[in-house]
Amino acid sequence: MQPENLLYYSEADDSKIMVSDFGLSQIENSESNMATACGTPGYVAPEVLCVQDGKSGYGKEVDCWAIGVIAYIL
Repeated sequence: MQPENLLYYSEADDSKIMVSDFGLSQIENSESNMATACGTPGYVAPEVLCVQDGKSGYGKEVDCWAIGVIAYIL
């Protein structure tokens, strides 16, 4: 996730925000950790980067990290 992928649904002041660009997305299997090292380097959680070092993977919590980075930028 990155700010460029957050889009307003309409021009209304109370518009919904849509998320775009699901290029490497897949349905999560809650029984196992995700293990694909992907994401925009400036927004990706440390757990995702550790996958490259042979660690066990990461969970959906990494999305909260990206949301925090985006909130900080905005």
